[in-house]
Amino acid sequence: MAVPHSKWTDTVTISLIIPAILALTKSLEELLPTMLTTVGSETCALLIQKVKTKLFPYETRTDPRLGTLLDARFKKEGFQSDGNVQQAAIKLENELSGLKKLAQNQPEDEELPEDSPFLFKFMGKKVEEKRSNNRADAIIMMRQYFEQRNAAHDTDPLQFWKINESQFDGLSRCATKYLSIPASSVESERIFSKAGAIITDRRAAMKEKYVNQLIFLQKNQWINDETN
Repeated sequence: MAVPHSKWTDTVTISLIIPAILALTKSLEELLPTMLTTVGSETCALLIQKVKTKLFPYETRTDPRLGTLLDARFKKEGFQSDGNVQQAAIKLENELSGLKKLAQNQPEDEELPEDSPFLFKFMGKKVEEKRSNNRADAIIMMRQYFEQRNAAHDTDPLQFWKINESQFDGLSRCATKYLSIPASSVESERIFSKAGAIITDRRAAMKEKYVNQLIFLQKNQWINDETN
């Protein structure tokens, strides 16, 4: 389902890294055969090699690859390597299963001693069944999500998960966690600069909570502007 463009679309950047690397690589590989000179061919080949050396490792990093999986525009199709897709899916499955355990207040993997009374052994079996069900539920939910058609390119990723929150509750929480991660430190550096402008020599005694409030209001003023 396509969602109208909003300011939030510009804030989701972590999921763009891996697909952008894929697009850059494919573009260079398509450009290579069209080079008319030896210098052009060698330069293009060198660029491809540098991209693979410097940028391909991003597919092995947890945050960008889970962000890509959880962006309904890309999912598994945004990756170069099928192996990296499988590893990312396993990581997401583990995280989703862990969320279900926390929601049910289940203990971590604790084994009952062999000499436990029959009643407690029976309860231990029931707990183990719940753990197995958590894993199965996570696998089913992920399968349903991946089998859905990819969202349109202009879909707001956060709006997608807001709309589908009830259908994919656990995945929605994972998406909120990973899609909120910025792809670079630019935004945090801007906030740091803004804090430096607020805390001047005459305001050096301002309490931390007031500084946080002023920065928050300044960075989120656009919400008030859009609603008025």
